[in-house]
Amino acid sequence: MKTLDVRRVGYLNALKDDPRSPESFAFPACLTSLMEAIGADVGWQTIQAHGREYQKRRMNDAILAASGMAFGLLWNKDT
Repeated sequence: MKTLDVRRVGYLNALKDDPRSPESFAFPACLTSLMEAIGADVGWQTIQAHGREYQKRRMNDAILAASGMAFGLLWNKDT
């Protein structure tokens, strides 16, 4: 059995010293981590939010949009 070494995912208000942005939806975050582990370019970018600088994976946003899960952000008053 082969196990991939997939980078852990940070969630909102967790891993406060982690410079990566939170990825609060499990499906696109896990799929992005898997793609990164097998060598795909996930497209890192630096953003400013909540008075901090974060590293963000662009592929997470693309998967969030392509899967239709981004529509759920319209219904969450905290995002």
